[in-house]
Amino acid sequence: MLKVFVLSLLISLGALAEDSKYEKMQKDWGIVKITSENLFAGTGTLISGKEVITAKHVCNSGKIRVWFNEIFYDVEELYMADKSDLCYIKMYDPIKAKSFKLAKKDPLYNETVCGIGYPNNEFSFSCGPTQGFLRVIDSKYELDDYLLFSNYYIDGGMSGGPVVNKSWELVGISVAMHAAHDMALFVPLSTIKRFLNESR
Repeated sequence: MLKVFVLSLLISLGALAEDSKYEKMQKDWGIVKITSENLFAGTGTLISGKEVITAKHVCNSGKIRVWFNEIFYDVEELYMADKSDLCYIKMYDPIKAKSFKLAKKDPLYNETVCGIGYPNNEFSFSCGPTQGFLRVIDSKYELDDYLLFSNYYIDGGMSGGPVVNKSWELVGISVAMHAAHDMALFVPLSTIKRFLNESR
């Protein structure tokens, strides 16, 4: 009986440590929430004090604001890509959090990447290997682009969240779920870099 109790206690302590790690991640890193008309719309990725990248379909819904650590930040500039599911946001005031450094290149096939965000407005962090590219065409959002896919967990609300490599460098932005294969789709780094050259 004592062994069972000790094992249960260790499991509980491990779960608390995991929760504490995720809470620190949320407070320290620029994984922001994007709101539209004060309602949660998706996740955003801080790339410098005043700059956030998210998905274009997140920015397509009314007045956009950025939310981090219970503070709202108003948008000064907003720029959406032509054919990619990307949106650039510049705020009036800087967010005091760690921004994500862009990696040097796209992740390799079968390289482990981790998707971070707020599915259903709850924090999530999970990892999986990259599996290849898919071409995505969507007339509603004027998309015609190639996306990488992986089997890390994704759900509604994670769009716009960072995808990082083992060095915690940004290699992509989550944008969709391939329901038939239970795969996460994300915009690769090379597309993000081209987009930032146009929008900044």
